[in-house]
Order: sequence, then structure tokens, then C-alpha cells
Amino acid sequence: MEPNNSIVCDKDTDHFVYGEDVESNKAPAIKIAKLKKTLRQAWQKCNSYKQQLTRKIENYDKVFNDDQLQYLSSGSHRGVKWSDDTMAKALKLYMACGENGYEELRKQNLPYPSIRTIQHRLRNLKFQSGILHDVFRLMQISIKMDNFRPEERHVTLLIDEMAIKPGLQYGRSLASLIGRPTMSSSSGAGEELATHAWAFMLACASSRWKQTIAYA
Repeated sequence: MEPNNSIVCDKDTDHFVYGEDVESNKAPAIKIAKLKKTLRQAWQKCNSYKQQLTRKIENYDKVFNDDQLQYLSSGSHRGVKWSDDTMAKALKLYMACGENGYEELRKQNLPYPSIRTIQHRLRNLKFQSGILHDVFRLMQISIKMDNFRPEERHVTLLIDEMAIKPGLQYGRSLASLIGRPTMSSSSGAGEELATHAWAFMLACASSRWKQTIAYA
């Protein structure tokens, strides 16, 4: 039998080859075609997973701050410095849910600071003489979280004067000495020690809550 020297087109590879070489070239060509198909499918899956991951990250960013995501990725609060935004969110939840409710949320592995951390941050609020703006911000948060009933939002202003023991103390949150008068005295002396304090408070007209909003 004479060898088949005719040129034919291999349908599997779309290449022109000698007829006698078709069978010998078909096996590797089929493997290559299958590998290319598998590679295309793998790329399609990778792109699909990438899109899903991108959507998840975007959704996480809408709910959690960077420090919260760091907590979720590491599984530990060690080395995590809670941002002011996260502390504000945690304080809202704490005021809305109470101590037991907030601890239950943390038990569900939600990335929020402990109650001790919140209390420690609150102790560092700057309570300078005059209007306590930080207190007003906390009250605004509480009102937005509907912690006050409508009738509890009607308040009256109370002013209380009290005698205090003269002396100087170091205020840690203010990093300064406190104990000197913050209002001009009748004698005009500015270096004397304070003997009285004024407290300005809001008191609810329908329930038993009071909040100091300023002092001098």
C-alpha cells in the first residue's frame, strides 16, 4: 500500500497536515484542546469568585470599619486599636441594648470593643469647666436610639451650689491641676482656691433621671 501523502485539514486542530500524520497528531492535539477548554473554565470560575469576593468586601465595608475587619481577620482584639467611629457605634449599641444585650452581641463574635474598653474611653472624656459638650453628644446618641420616651424629653434646668473642700488635684483627663476658681470672685483674686461649685443639670419632668451638663 502506498503511503497517503495527500494534504488534509485536521478538524480537531484546524491545521493542514499530511494524511499519514493525522492519526499520530490527533491524540496530543485533542489533549491540548481539552486543556485549553479546562483553562477557560478555570478562568471563568476565578472571575466569578473574584466578583463575589469584591461584592462581599464592599458589603463588609458598608457595615464594618477597618479596625473591625482587622479583628475579624485575626480573630483576636490584641493589637487592634479601636477607632473613634467604632467606639461611637459600640456606645450606641451599648446604650440601646444595655449591658446584657451588648455582651450577647459580642458573644456572637461581632467585632466590638469590650464594655471595660468603652468605660475606659468614657473616663477619658474631657470634663472641663463650662458646658460639657461631650455629654450633649452622648445624649444626642441616646435620643437617636430612642432610649427616651417622648414624654421623657421634656426637662427642666436645675442649678445647684455646693461647698467643696479647698485644694488642688491633678485631673488626668485634662492633664492639668484643678481646684482654682473658674469664675471671677468678689475680691478679684485669681490665685485663691475654690470653695464652692456650681452644677447645672437637666432633670426629666416625668421620670427620675438627671444629667449634669455644665459646672463652674
